[in-house]
Amino acid sequence: MIPIDDGSEWTSQERAISIRGLTPGMGYHLGDCCHPVPGDRIVGLRISGQPVEVHTIECDRLASGTDIDWVDLSWGQDSDGAAARVRVIVHNRPGTLGEIAGIFGFQKANILNLRLTTRDQQFHTYEADLEVHDLQHLMRIISGLRASEAVAQATGFMNEDG
Repeated sequence: MIPIDDGSEWTSQERAISIRGLTPGMGYHLGDCCHPVPGDRIVGLRISGQPVEVHTIECDRLASGTDIDWVDLSWGQDSDGAAARVRVIVHNRPGTLGEIAGIFGFQKANILNLRLTTRDQQFHTYEADLEVHDLQHLMRIISGLRASEAVAQATGFMNEDG
């Protein structure tokens, strides 16, 4: 447990990810294009000589895999933790970055990476990679962002094309 200023404690996130449908000992990696998290519907792509690629069922990568074996997968019951990507468009004014970082902290999501992707006179667009427990945790974060007056738009980043 990690103590925080208000007297409560955060539970350190266990990064145990269990995926059903793989042979024990089989290697896998989570797709960087769609960032699957526990709770998403997932499928694996088996490519000879490589670990199985795990993708969300909506990922564009699945449409391009004509010569690749698909593996029916699901999250194990105790799966906890994955990296999710969110895109946040904020109003260009002082304090907005601090406000969205505060929302991440309030929702107990660790920021793994934060990038400013677009900047203009009215809005800034950030992409944030966050450590989340599952899909419901990600949805609470997005809801919190959408409720903020600093945020013009917040979405889960489903694939490389947006």
